Amino acid sequence: MKRYSKTMVLLAFVLGTILLACIERSITGSLATQKLAERWSKEEDYAQFACYFTEEAYFDKSQILSVEWNLVSAMEEASVTSENEHGGRNWMDAYSTQGQLVIGSSRGSMEVRAFGVGGDFFQFHPLMLLDGNYFDATDENEDGVVIDEMVAWQLFGSNNVSGMQVEINGALYPIRGVVRSDVGIFSEAVKEEAPTIYVSYGLLEGEDDSLPVECYEVLVANPVKGFAKDAVTKALDMKEENYELIECSSRFDLLQRFEVLKNFGIRSMTTKNIVFPYWENRARGYEDISALFLVLEMICMIYPVCRLLKKSYGYWKCRKEIKKKLQLFRAKAIFKNSYKKKKI
Repeated sequence: MKRYSKTMVLLAFVLGTILLACIERSITGSLATQKLAERWSKEEDYAQFACYFTEEAYFDKSQILSVEWNLVSAMEEASVTSENEHGGRNWMDAYSTQGQLVIGSSRGSMEVRAFGVGGDFFQFHPLMLLDGNYFDATDENEDGVVIDEMVAWQLFGSNNVSGMQVEINGALYPIRGVVRSDVGIFSEAVKEEAPTIYVSYGLLEGEDDSLPVECYEVLVANPVKGFAKDAVTKALDMKEENYELIECSSRFDLLQRFEVLKNFGIRSMTTKNIVFPYWENRARGYEDISALFLVLEMICMIYPVCRLLKKSYGYWKCRKEIKKKLQLFRAKAIFKNSYKKKKI
């Protein structure tokens, strides 16, 4: 009975570890902004990065072409083509910055949080569409906007408003789509619950000709571990103190979770003058949760590991006796086989 109880306790701890791991993967897996590499290829041969700049860096749209050129050159030097064998892209990028806009409709006007976006922004940020579609942020002449449900309800009283128009600085812009408000566990803490509009970078830049890029995101083929990060770092060609580069596709891996635990008390302290957008603040909160789950998983594994070590030590101490028993068992088996053959 005692032995049976120990087995049940061991099984409970193992199942507890598996359950915690599943919950952790479920939580972190909900961060679509960190999962483009997985969506793009199941082979794990792509890496996704997000780069955030300090105010001193003053990284603007004019520098994007230079970074893209450097990235393609780095890929060609390593014999990595810009297209894969199926004709798809081996890299893509997006950029964004945050501001404020006053938008209006026939029912009134309101001040909203605005993101000026460019490149393949909606590939990196697949917001849930409630109506319509995204606008093509790669098209420089695109004049459409995407609003979230908070804006839709306050200005129109409905989510089904794609095709209607909003007024921005005296000009009318068509609504291409309505998305669900992007909220999560840390919504209140990182101020996610704010009426939001997504416009082309050029539209927001029109309000400020010196508008810097706050976030640059890139997906790139990673045929060899570490290649993509080196290529992106070389492409940026900036001093390390002027930006922070994060590998989104591996931020919840086991080694990275240990790294978060290692720097748990000081990771929120930084000397870099960087203001992160809400999706990065949320991802950092999820990193903390993931690291804490790792602690719980390790606690649950203490008993099974101790049992395993104890058993292993017991077997090692009795190795001679076990060896003799195995030899005896083998001799008996040989004798039985030979006896059967003689009888036949």
